Formats: sequence, C-alpha cells, structure tokens
Amino acid sequence: MSKNKINWLLILQAWAILWVIIGHSPLEIPISNFAPCYVKVLFNIAYSFHMPLFIFVSGYLFYLTRIQRPMAYFDMIKDKMVRLGIPFIAFTVLAMSLKSFWGGDVSRESEISIREFINAFLFPYEGPLQELWFLAVIMWLFLLRPIWVKILQSKGLIVACGLITLAFAITKPQIYNEFLCFSSMLKYSFYFFVGMVICKWSIVEKCNAYKKNILLLSVSLYILFAFLQGMPRGVHFALLGIALSIMLALYFDWLVPNLFSHFRNYTYQIYLMGIFAQFGCKILTHNFFVSYSLGFIACILVGIYIPVMICKIIEKLNWKPLLLCVGLKGT
Repeated sequence: MSKNKINWLLILQAWAILWVIIGHSPLEIPISNFAPCYVKVLFNIAYSFHMPLFIFVSGYLFYLTRIQRPMAYFDMIKDKMVRLGIPFIAFTVLAMSLKSFWGGDVSRESEISIREFINAFLFPYEGPLQELWFLAVIMWLFLLRPIWVKILQSKGLIVACGLITLAFAITKPQIYNEFLCFSSMLKYSFYFFVGMVICKWSIVEKCNAYKKNILLLSVSLYILFAFLQGMPRGVHFALLGIALSIMLALYFDWLVPNLFSHFRNYTYQIYLMGIFAQFGCKILTHNFFVSYSLGFIACILVGIYIPVMICKIIEKLNWKPLLLCVGLKGT
C-alpha cells in the first residue's frame, strides 16, 4: 500500500501541520491582553493535541512503510539519518546565523560557534531552533524498530507497552535542558505506539462507517472536559483531538478529497521552514503597526505557503544537496 494512495492520511497530515502553524502564529508568547480572544482559544486548542497528532501520524506511517514493508535495519537508519539529520544540521546553522544577526529581536538568542552547534545536537530544546526537538524524538523512535516489531507480535506485549508508554505520557517527564531529547521521546512514545497499533489492526478503516458518531462523541467530550477543566491539557485532550482529527479526515476524504492539496505534500518542509516565515511576518507586523487579527492570519498563511513556494523553486532547481537540506527527495 502506498502512502500516496491513502488520501485521508494525506489530509490528516495537512490538518496536523495546519494546527502546528496556528500554534506558532500568535504575535507574541505569552499572548498579550491586547490579542483577540479567539487567538488564545485557537492557541490552546492547538497545543492540546497538535504534536501528539503529528507523532501519531509518524507512527502510523512508520508501521505502514518500515514494519509492514520492512527495510533492512541499517538501510532504514541510513535513510532516516539523511532524511532527518541533514535538515537538522542545515536549519540549525540557518537559525544560528539569523539569530546572531537579529540579536535582541528574538526570544532565544544564539551565536555562530562550534560550542553552540554541538549544544544544539546534545540539547535540542536549548538550540537556536527549538522546534528541531521533533526530529530528535522521531529519530529515537525509529531506532527502536526491532523492539517495536517484537512487541507488535503479541497482544499481551502490546497492552503492556501501551500502559507503560501511557504512564510516561501522563507523568510528563522533564522536557527542558534534556540530553538528546530522551525524556521527550518517552513522553511522546505513547502516541507513536498508538499510531502503529491502529495501522496494524486497520482500526481507522473499521471505524469509517461510524465516523459521524465518533466525531460527535469526540467533539462533545472535548468541549465537556474543556468546560470542566479549563485550559485543555493532558493525554485525554490529545487522544480526543487525534480521534476527531481522524474522523474529520475521513469526512473530508469523502466530501472534499482534494482538500489541502496545495500544501499537503510538504508538511515536513512546512514544519522546518514555517517558523522562519512567521518570524519575518511578525517583524513586519510590529514595524508597520498591522492589526493583531490581520497579523495573526498573515502568520498562518505565510507559515504554510512560503515554505511551499520555496520547495517548488528547489524542486525546479533539482540540486540534490539543496533538496536534502529541506528533506525533499527530488526526481
């Protein structure tokens, strides 16, 4: 089964990156009292499930492409090191350079030095581009393939692993100043594992006939918990967000199969480059006194479409080193 033939999954990937971009779009963090109410609402919704959803999709795709159709382990590691490692290096250097130039205009200053470069690898959260923690976490989870394969062969081990990884997700290990993002890997391994299990047992396909009921239940529970708890945080919100996102993707696949077609093939590149486009947009917004709502919407649009435009230019150039730097395979 090819990834390109699973249209609902492409829609789900695009939906996930859209919420990542929304989460990065407020013009300042923490959000000021001058921001419209809807900005804070969208921000809280985004951070309740967007990265668990992104990692869930990674687990689903990993089972589909690297377990269901296995590649030799060391060939897989080489492939992932190229796919993840080269962009990690390229965007670390880019962020170091830009933050050294802008200095006090950025929330996390940086410098161009070997020490800063090495520190970015050892402690990604403290690097010049904090968002690269995701690549470190995913690489850890890919390296564990022999263990995942063994666990997924037994229902008993699946249940045990699900409970153990759920415990890590609930206890929320310390995620700052952590060596090689190891505790973040533990924190997010639950969603990666759930993605693999759901793919293995074809649960999405089995739930397709009940998507309306599952969607309504997920939305209702999300709203209920948000009303009772306030700020939506926790594993229960993440799982509800994942469930309603999958059901929405199935609905969209049925009603609007070409939804997000302008950017759904570039979700990885949008994750890597969108933050830079949004940073530039925020500087322009502040300098030209653009209204908050207009600036917020502009940040969403440039965060998605500037990376897509850059990718299309790079694909036309078809220069392999440049393609590898942004995680594109080329032709």
